[in-house]
Amino acid sequence: MKDAKRSTARAVTRQKKAATEQLVRRGSRRGAREDRLAMLYCPNCSQRLESRSCRLRCNRCGYFMDCSDYC
Repeated sequence: MKDAKRSTARAVTRQKKAATEQLVRRGSRRGAREDRLAMLYCPNCSQRLESRSCRLRCNRCGYFMDCSDYC
């Protein structure tokens, strides 16, 4: 039973990561529309957040959002 829950949790994490990466890629292809995605900017210092695996991270102040925060 625990193995089934773990594999389900891993699958959900992979789906969230893929969805986030797709959103970032889609935004970068559309140019100006990317600027409209508020979740891609740090709420503390307004720096653009960088995608690192399943996180969006601010290089300036260290703020981060995990995939569970935004998916």
